[in-house]
Amino acid sequence: MREKSEVDECRGVSVAPLRMPRGSGGIPRDNDLETLLEQVAQMRLDADVGEHPSENGLPDAALAQLQHEIVGLRPQPPAYEGHDRRRCERCDGGGYLSTRDEHSEAMEVAMYPTRNDLPESARTKLVELLNARLADAIDLQTQCKQAHWNVKGPEFIALHKLFDEVNGAVEEYVDLIAERAVQLGGVADGTARVVAKRSSLPEYPVTKGDGRAHVDALSAVLSAFGKGIRAEIDRSNELSDADTADLFTEVSRGIDKWLWFVEAHLQAER
Repeated sequence: MREKSEVDECRGVSVAPLRMPRGSGGIPRDNDLETLLEQVAQMRLDADVGEHPSENGLPDAALAQLQHEIVGLRPQPPAYEGHDRRRCERCDGGGYLSTRDEHSEAMEVAMYPTRNDLPESARTKLVELLNARLADAIDLQTQCKQAHWNVKGPEFIALHKLFDEVNGAVEEYVDLIAERAVQLGGVADGTARVVAKRSSLPEYPVTKGDGRAHVDALSAVLSAFGKGIRAEIDRSNELSDADTADLFTEVSRGIDKWLWFVEAHLQAER
């Protein structure tokens, strides 16, 4: 049974008797922690909709604090190879590892109560990976515009229009990814500052140059984005979310098409 915390005492809250099973050595098992988190989330949802207003006697603020305390019991994820955890505050959140070799900006995943039947533990991880790829998608969109604005040379009109078409398609992918995160009860993080910190894509290398230089640069970033998206298909399936996996499949298929359209301008030279 969970003991009263100082926060509970100050509020005079009578804490509901939630049992916390223990593994070997008295340490809570990760699956048990996830079960407790789901119980508390359901209690918050019931209180919110007024189904059981007096059953547990806990105000939402106290339930939110209880969620925070349970999350604090989670084991920390392993550090990346060659990574010094002592110097990295981003390891403290226990977040889902993205496809990057380096950390993206530490993500605090805010979740809303929802009747979506996927477990909250899975939805939290899905929202985190969706936001990681959302940052990449917004970065890709700005790089498409960079190419669109600055291309020069005899193929200017064709490439100028093509790069804008790619940008339009990527803008649709941005909406798909962001709205899926919100559908799962999360918050879509898409501000310029967040994207700058989290994006795993390389910086667009061309400041000025002919059409070939921009085609080469945009091909490289489309390929990098497609690789990250493809990896999330399997991750989504591992979390039993075929819908998010299908979304990433749709985006991956579209990126392959646009990579073909752009890269075709280089293939005749080889």
